[in-house]
Amino acid sequence: MTNNRLPNSIQAAAYTVASLQMCIALQFMMINPIFYIMATDFEVPFDYAGYLNAIFTGFSALSGLCLFWLRRPIRARTTVPLATLGMAALTLTCIWVTDFWQLLLARAGAGLLSGFILAPAMALLINHCPPRQRGSVIAIIASAFSVVTVLGIPSLSYVSIHMSWRMGFMILATITAITAVVAFQFLSLGPVRGLETPSDEPLTFRTTLAASLNGLAILPAFILMPILVPHLLNNGLLSENEVSTLFMAGGLASYLGTKLSGKLCTYTTPLSIVTGFTLLLLASLASLALFRVHAYVFYALLSVAIYGRVVAGSTLSAHYPPNSYRIRFTALQLTLTNLLSCVAFTASPLLVNSQGLEGALWPPIFTAVAISTLILPLAATEITRLLSKRVPNSQPMRQTTCHGALLHKGEPDTLTLSFPAHCPFFTGHFPNHPVVPGVILLDTITELCLMPKSNQSWTLTQARFFSPVHPEQVLTVKQTRSEQALHVILFCHDQKIMTCRFDW
Repeated sequence: MTNNRLPNSIQAAAYTVASLQMCIALQFMMINPIFYIMATDFEVPFDYAGYLNAIFTGFSALSGLCLFWLRRPIRARTTVPLATLGMAALTLTCIWVTDFWQLLLARAGAGLLSGFILAPAMALLINHCPPRQRGSVIAIIASAFSVVTVLGIPSLSYVSIHMSWRMGFMILATITAITAVVAFQFLSLGPVRGLETPSDEPLTFRTTLAASLNGLAILPAFILMPILVPHLLNNGLLSENEVSTLFMAGGLASYLGTKLSGKLCTYTTPLSIVTGFTLLLLASLASLALFRVHAYVFYALLSVAIYGRVVAGSTLSAHYPPNSYRIRFTALQLTLTNLLSCVAFTASPLLVNSQGLEGALWPPIFTAVAISTLILPLAATEITRLLSKRVPNSQPMRQTTCHGALLHKGEPDTLTLSFPAHCPFFTGHFPNHPVVPGVILLDTITELCLMPKSNQSWTLTQARFFSPVHPEQVLTVKQTRSEQALHVILFCHDQKIMTCRFDW
């Protein structure tokens, strides 16, 4: 049995990157629940929270785009801690600003530095992590969002509401500075080699669409969040004392959504999961727009749907890039997510009409959120269609003729085949369309397992594919023979991934 435990250095780096992700997420997510307090001090409307978030994510996207086209190697161990320390310093300056434009300038600087943090750190991890263990690393990084929503936002909201919003920024700056020190200590895996030279992969519309799935998944929430708390407060659906509790409940619901979506990815297609959670998201929006639903119920449904879409969209986009392009694809993915966030945060205050925040969710906001919700299923459908063209479809019971011969009686019934981790067999598949394992893997079975010694004709009469294959290095092939057929079962460690029958 292969040891699936992450190496200590990789595990430490993964938790460090998760901490960096948490700090960056808090930089703009903490603004929404407390800005109604800040707005009073700066004498600006409540919906100006969208501008603060937009300028942070916009400048983060700008620096990420520069990083995407960079041709020089990057030392993540020095670049990431220095950028994180600079972001902490600019966060600390927010406690002394007296004008909203000064606050915007400080947020722009922090956003610019944030773009040099996450992409190099994640690229370093992907570059050095064994392919079969990348899922564990991604799960660790994704857990940062649950920590943000369960602990980070409620804690900072409580401090900001009951003490001062300036104290909240001071605590965030301190946490960010500590994380910079941790990053310097544990991000010592070497340069991000994938960004040293230009990639051969062209930046096409299809590549951009695949990289934008993450941003499209969370786009509706980013449009809604800057004005959600004021809307709930002004309509009596929430009290000030319940704001932190609301975000804590949403964090628990988001964790449930990620676990549920991840589990469903084993049994059905990412496109089906995206469609299901999109319907749930539309239902939650309709309940807020048309009825006086309880704030906790609405936010729980919203969180489950949003994070379920994020996991499914990430799973689908992970199938798109080749390994040689994965690092630059990740940088592009983060950049596009920030760009879409910037657009959403900017659109939110612009869509608030002169009637204010009282009453039902007003038509402009609801229409924008509903339209943005429907973009992801359309994009996911197109990416699924593109992936389906990469390998010819191999449906169960498809008649496939191949060549082989009976194994000699002295050959073992069980063979263990070792393949390089980058082999195309291991990029995953969708039920009813086994992109991989599929035709390529079946041909490999025919060639390696049947040990052809003649041109005797074989026919593949049955092929059943089970759960998706994660990157592994060992397949176990168990065979049983009869007078009419050869039965083959493939295992990835203890997990059955395929059965097939060769008749002669």
